[in-house]
Amino acid sequence: NLIDFLGCIPYWIQLGIQEAGGGGDDQGLGFVRAIRLVRIFRVFRMGKYSVGIQMFGGAIGKSLQPLSILLLMLTLAVVITSAIMFMFEGGVDSSGCYETIPRTFWWAFVTMTTVGYGDCYPASLGGKIMTTITMLLGVLILALPITVVGSNFQKMVEMYEEELQSLKEAAAMDADGDGQIDEMELREYLAIKRKEGTLRRDVGSTNALALLAKFDEENKGWLSVPEFQKVQAAVIDPHAKDPMGKMKRLLSRRMDEQQRQLDRIEQTLTQLINSGGVPSGAPEPDRPAVTEVLATISPLKRLAHAATDGNATGFGNHRIATRSAGIWSNTSDDVMTGPVTGPSRRDAAQAVEMRSVTMSVDTV
Repeated sequence: NLIDFLGCIPYWIQLGIQEAGGGGDDQGLGFVRAIRLVRIFRVFRMGKYSVGIQMFGGAIGKSLQPLSILLLMLTLAVVITSAIMFMFEGGVDSSGCYETIPRTFWWAFVTMTTVGYGDCYPASLGGKIMTTITMLLGVLILALPITVVGSNFQKMVEMYEEELQSLKEAAAMDADGDGQIDEMELREYLAIKRKEGTLRRDVGSTNALALLAKFDEENKGWLSVPEFQKVQAAVIDPHAKDPMGKMKRLLSRRMDEQQRQLDRIEQTLTQLINSGGVPSGAPEPDRPAVTEVLATISPLKRLAHAATDGNATGFGNHRIATRSAGIWSNTSDDVMTGPVTGPSRRDAAQAVEMRSVTMSVDTV
């Protein structure tokens, strides 16, 4: 292969020089023989069989843009800090480390990476202050892109684990071990996932035939392992294993319902105030009371908005959403019932206030 070809080049170069009259003196050809070291690159062939190397390569590939930004920022910082350090140490240091700005680059790289070999160190007060600033600057520049690389590597690990789990499930469903997932095996898989609660709501065990027809690209009557993996990606709820995500969606839907109900109440009361008329035989509405009801609805709407805008994520928003849900549930006959367990006095007061709002609306 190419590596073997490059490794043989030094021999042919040396042989050609000798045949051309160079004799047996091979001094100066040591750098040519060093080309034989390219054979060590055969080690990289292990990447085809090592999952860890493949994941690391994938993480680096996805992090090329952050790494390019790192290289740009590091270059700018090295040039700037080296120029400033040359001003402080150029005429003070006698070791020659700061003789020119390019020679100061070595000090800048070593300092920003916090290696600190000790061969170049500042002697003046200004140089020591600049060295401290360069250390801190190096930590800030290197920390952010390295975090991105770590995050991408974690994503690659999760993708690998999901694929491995998918292959295990495919092997478990293939009862006869022939590598083919037929309709009965697919139906059994859907039933198991439905029982586990990880199946999407719009997918049931009765959809096995439709899924088989959709993902069986060659109309074989059965699914191969790659086709079965596509089925898994289509029918499994990605948020099923995330209880916080599931709670977030439930609370978000509850907040939307509350918001719509409060909007209808506010719209009805506003129309009553603005119309100035009432149905025949009906008592004259109490405008101050209606206005007071509208003023009471506003903070409740803001509470619902706060929970909805925050998507009910995090501890604080989760508490807001839970309180809001509890307030709306407490508009029933029993004020102390609802999803909130052991409500505080403030929650209970808001629940009573919301119930009074509902009673006032019914009265109007």
